[in-house]
Amino acid sequence: MKPQEALYVLESNLSGVYVAQIYRDMPREQLVALVKECERPSPTEISEKGLERWARQPFRMPGWADPKEKKKQEEAAIAVAAEPPRPQEPDSLVARALGNPRRLSSTARRKAAFRYHYARCSSVTEAAARAGVDRRTVNRWRKADPRFDRYCADVLAARRRMAEEDVVLVAGQAEVRPIYHRGRRVGQWTRRDRALDLYLLKRADAEALRAENLEKLVAAEVEKRLSQMSRSAGHDPMSAEDESAKLPLDLAA
Repeated sequence: MKPQEALYVLESNLSGVYVAQIYRDMPREQLVALVKECERPSPTEISEKGLERWARQPFRMPGWADPKEKKKQEEAAIAVAAEPPRPQEPDSLVARALGNPRRLSSTARRKAAFRYHYARCSSVTEAAARAGVDRRTVNRWRKADPRFDRYCADVLAARRRMAEEDVVLVAGQAEVRPIYHRGRRVGQWTRRDRALDLYLLKRADAEALRAENLEKLVAAEVEKRLSQMSRSAGHDPMSAEDESAKLPLDLAA
């Protein structure tokens, strides 16, 4: 007997119908919950219904599209394309100024635009193109404006320092390759870039030699200046000694 039948017999008080003892001892709420649980479809029934629904669909060739669905997609695409684009508000005052079409109306503004882009671009040509000028114009500005030339030199020096730091970091690393034998790691092979190490060592030697030569040049220049001052007419050490010798000596004092 199923739980549904036992619940029907117990609620209808039918005589002459046998009901299992487990159903008679079970509270009504628990029996009702058991009936609801049994009425739920099983996973097998759910999968069979899904397969049946899939089997009833019409056969379609690969790449075939329903004309109605295709028309709906085209109408949706046209509706989306018809919406006017919304311009995004610039985040900063600099971006707002660069977005102004009249920003390149003067040389000062073109220089400012080039400085802004040069600090963020990787090359002078790209920054000049974004500012609306060519590379020759930038070179002419550097020759005519010392401050502009100094700014470009500072940016270039900062990038050179960053590149040198990257080279030093890479030189401190080593390439490690593990060695396996029959599925087990038995060792490793380590390799350093000796060419990069030699380059850094040669550069350090060149910097040390340059500093030593600079010290020698400074010492030679100082000695030369002192010799010129001692030989000048307004500073004669011999005449100063002669004048001090002519002064009377007061031995009694």
